Parts: sequence; C-alpha cells; structure tokens
Amino acid sequence: MHYTTLPMRSWIWKILIISIVVACALAPVACGANQNTSSRDPSGKEGSTLATTVPEDSAGVQEGAGAVAALSGVQKADQAAAEWQSDAELYAIASLKPQVDAEGRAPAWLYTYVSSSRKAVVSVSVSGGKVADTPEQALPDEQIEDISNHTLPPPARLLDSTEAVKKSGKFLDTLKSEPGLDASAGLDSFSTGKPVWIFSTAKGDKRVEERVSATGS
Repeated sequence: MHYTTLPMRSWIWKILIISIVVACALAPVACGANQNTSSRDPSGKEGSTLATTVPEDSAGVQEGAGAVAALSGVQKADQAAAEWQSDAELYAIASLKPQVDAEGRAPAWLYTYVSSSRKAVVSVSVSGGKVADTPEQALPDEQIEDISNHTLPPPARLLDSTEAVKKSGKFLDTLKSEPGLDASAGLDSFSTGKPVWIFSTAKGDKRVEERVSATGS
C-alpha cells in the first residue's frame, strides 16, 4: 500500500510495508505458497517470532478462501500476538494484498502489534482462518513510544471494513463501476490521532484514496 497523500510519519508506513513484504516471504498461508513453516523459538520462551505452524493442506488457501471483513481475524491474531509478548497491543490492520472488494472484504488481513517491553513490533496475517507471522522488528524507544500512544481500541468500538466502506464515496463508486480493480484498505490512528480507515484504488492513471472514521463519528 502507498498512501502517498496522507500526512503520516513515513517510518510508520515503512514498517508496515516491510511487514507485508516479509509476510509474503515467510507466511505461506497468507500468500498461497505450498510449504510448511514453524517459527516457534526453540527455547519455548517469548522471543523473536510468533509461534505458528502452517498445516500441510494450506496450499492455495488465499485463492480458495472467501473474502472476509477485517475485524473477523482480530481474535486469532490477538491470540498469536499474546504468544509472542503478553503486552502486545494492536495498532494497525491492513489488507495483505490489494484484493479488497466493494463490500470492504479481502481474503487475507495483516494485524500489526507493538510490545513496549520488547521494544519491537510484529505482524500476524490471517487468511482462511489460518494464522501466520513475520519476524519481529526492533525499533528505537521514541518510535515504540509513539506507536504505543496510537494503538487501536477494542474491536467492539470500531467500524469494521464492511461498514466503513459504505461511508466512502469515490472509492466505492470506482469499485462498483469496475469490479476487479486492485484495492487496499488500512486502519490506524496515526494520521488524525483517532482510528481511521484508509481505502485506496487506482483507475488508469487516476488514484482514488479516501479516509473514513473507524468510530462512526
């Protein structure tokens, strides 16, 4: 995702973009690769990566999985993040690939967490009900503090992607007029200090990008 017109801290999106790239390399469930992976720390302690095992029958999960709303995977992602660090807090959600449809759904979503005690962030992808992870990224104290000040509220206080997209204008109109366009969605609170959904797509050379409050206000 490239939210080029938003007044957001560039390093925040660099972190999320790197996480997505790493997710596609290391998370076969989310990216449809035919392989197994387990990133549990051999010591069994909270450490550098989440404990995740991908089933052997996970090949093509993304392609075959139905599109779902963004918040549908939060519970599974929260459980995985808690195995990484007990103080992990969710601060961003994004479609793993630009496959968001006109109903605000996608086959796979990426959930990114911060741990103040670990001074690191980590991303968890959920696709087809399966969970995969990326290695943690250590960050300077000031960045960890900034992210920790912009964590997301509980899902019960957020509009899901399927509700938020109904409040968009040009983005929704564009997808309805041309189904199948690449489209992305992301949720965080960095741009305004409050949770905001960011929807993005492109039609020819024209880029369509909209922000929608994630709290309904």
